[in-house]
Amino acid sequence: MGVRAQLCIIFALGLGQSVTPICADAQTNYKIAGVVVHAFSDEPVARAEVLIGTDGVSQALQTVLSGDDGRFIFENVPVGKFTLLVKRSGFVSQRYKQHGSYNTAIVVGPGQTTDQITFRLTPAGSISGQVSDESGDGLRGATVTLWSRSIRDGVQKIYPQMNAQTDDEGNYHFSRVAPSSYYVGVDARVWYQSERQVIAREQRFREGTIPRPADRDVVPDVVYPLTFFPKTTNSDSAEAVIVHGGDEQTADITLTAVRAIHVKFNSLGRDPSQFPGVQVARTLFGNIRGFLQADVRMINPGVFEVANLYPGHFKFTVQVQGAGEMIEESGEMDVVDDGVLLLSRNGELAALSGELTLSGQTHLQPLTMVRIRNTFTGGINEAEAQPNGHFEFPVSSIRSGTYLVMIRDREATSVPVMSATGGKVHGNAVEIGAAQTVHLVLSAAGGSYRLGGVALRDGKPAEGMRIVLVPIDAESNPDLLRFEQTDSDGTFSLSAVGAGAYTLLALEDAWDLEWSKPGAFDKYLPGGTVIQVGTGSPKKIEAKVQ
Repeated sequence: MGVRAQLCIIFALGLGQSVTPICADAQTNYKIAGVVVHAFSDEPVARAEVLIGTDGVSQALQTVLSGDDGRFIFENVPVGKFTLLVKRSGFVSQRYKQHGSYNTAIVVGPGQTTDQITFRLTPAGSISGQVSDESGDGLRGATVTLWSRSIRDGVQKIYPQMNAQTDDEGNYHFSRVAPSSYYVGVDARVWYQSERQVIAREQRFREGTIPRPADRDVVPDVVYPLTFFPKTTNSDSAEAVIVHGGDEQTADITLTAVRAIHVKFNSLGRDPSQFPGVQVARTLFGNIRGFLQADVRMINPGVFEVANLYPGHFKFTVQVQGAGEMIEESGEMDVVDDGVLLLSRNGELAALSGELTLSGQTHLQPLTMVRIRNTFTGGINEAEAQPNGHFEFPVSSIRSGTYLVMIRDREATSVPVMSATGGKVHGNAVEIGAAQTVHLVLSAAGGSYRLGGVALRDGKPAEGMRIVLVPIDAESNPDLLRFEQTDSDGTFSLSAVGAGAYTLLALEDAWDLEWSKPGAFDKYLPGGTVIQVGTGSPKKIEAKVQ
């Protein structure tokens, strides 16, 4: 006879999802059991901390340690879905079959086999080192960044992954580093250049308001370029630090100060004393923009300079608020010596506003957003629609280009039907020219739906599969894509799905798919399940694993 208990629990396991109470009259004589093994050698991992909690929340229901043979067991587990988390010194903390933010929940209940789990725990490594100057002295307060290749928003690039600060002796340490290839970059300021009074004094020297002392008394005007291991300022020449499970890698980096390069530019506004906003960017690893914190100074009325540059190719964007408009100019140059920055007007920024109606809503709910995505840059802007449906984007945010328009509320993202005054409409895209005033009229179905189903491989439920809900014309509607991972019983649930036509895919070994690329799903779509989401949507969908 099973033990029965009335449960009303709120759990949290630090997994970044909403906390949900569970109340159930649930049988509690089930168990979750298995073995923790080294992901590469299959050797048992002893004394690993194993935790279970309700799926997607953050406080452990039970915690046990694996035995010398790596085995663990949880007794008296109630019916439900549970997140299984394992921690161990020297290993990466993981959820069961974790892929990024997705994992497979353990489904407990009649007919479910939950006592034969093999949890493959990935060993972690570390990267440590010292950042020093030309004299070998450690540099404190330097920012050290680890870069590695990963997929974000469906694009594989080398992205920054984590940061650390050097201590008083210039040392840094990254622990629990997952196996991969990493690039180590260091950004630091020359310590005596960080004092405001030194900078102010140098400015007065330049203005001639105080006499410049003898050369031996002048604080050197130098900067540290962004430097990558082992010792290069060119990211394309950076040497990878390869971390295998259990490796303790060392990457010492020496920074060499170079003479600071000063680039002048003229004021954009009518007021010569108005300080501009300046963005300085360079391309790193071929396609990622890295930003330099610009040290902008006024050297004469109406004349400014960026004073902390070093050799390299930079793009500059300068903005000032004009009379009722934002003025923006930009320019690129190979910085090799002091000089003048030639800026060109980016074109007057456009004005974008409109009206939105959602079916069944006389007044829109708070946080109903109109989202636009630039089809060339991928940049996203949002404006909140007022209860009466009116929305307006800040003038400073809209440049000429073609934008995909979506509606996002608390429930779902949907594609609107739209028309425009002042712009050209193509489906749910609007083409906006420089200095145009564009007014959109949008309407959408509103509301959201939840889809559930099971992934089948050879007719049997398959755990750990990647679920993708692909909208019609996914390239024009990337915000409608939905992703999930199947649980131990092969089931999945997709929430906040907008009405429309989709193809449901269940994919094996597709976690590295660059889904934002044109045609990324083409080879899978013929084997998917076509569904129409809306009133009368299927309650449970079967998806064949590909």
